[in-house]
Amino acid sequence: MSDLIERMRSLEQDHEPDGWPAVQMRDIRALCDLVEVERACGAGPVGYTNWAQLAYIKTVGEGAVYSDTDHGCDIALYAHPLKSDVLEDVIKAAVERFLCWKLPEDFSPDGGVSFDRAYEYDSPHWPVGTNILTAEQAEQMFMECLAPIEPQPEGDGWIKCSERLPTEADEDFEGLVWLCWPHRDLVERVTRRTASFCEGFWWMPTGLKRPQPPKEGA
Repeated sequence: MSDLIERMRSLEQDHEPDGWPAVQMRDIRALCDLVEVERACGAGPVGYTNWAQLAYIKTVGEGAVYSDTDHGCDIALYAHPLKSDVLEDVIKAAVERFLCWKLPEDFSPDGGVSFDRAYEYDSPHWPVGTNILTAEQAEQMFMECLAPIEPQPEGDGWIKCSERLPTEADEDFEGLVWLCWPHRDLVERVTRRTASFCEGFWWMPTGLKRPQPPKEGA
């Protein structure tokens, strides 16, 4: 999308406000799709936070909000709630574009699907998305692709905070445990008390023990 905006901005260099620049239809359609999605979403975010701060807000009543996405802040905050049909609008636009999408020249299906290449790639009869999936099938595909994914930390030993909270016996020699964030984008060592505030997170013992000092004469 940044490339699209850059191309549109470059037209300002050679055209007056009332000028008539040559623009490809695909760019116009992409801009319209973007405007429709932004309109459905409402105003832009007013700040950013993360899951740990949300946990603090829920349990303590206060938490930090940042002006950018630093500090691991991947949760956007809006002055007004997003409309529930945002995802539906995105899927609808994706389906419409997919059905008209020209299959790549090196299209070579397998798994029992054959393609006899009856036409040249430049032919107007070259297959498009609708030759592969119906609108209903494409909609189902995008619904599954864009659906939220339930994060699952990899490996054994992770315990959901909602199922059991760490105890003193689970702490390492520094009084810490491993904590995995809901989106699996961060694993950190935190205190047992911090983990108790983090609903929707996972934790596990670090297994770290204080080493014994070197023996005399070593």
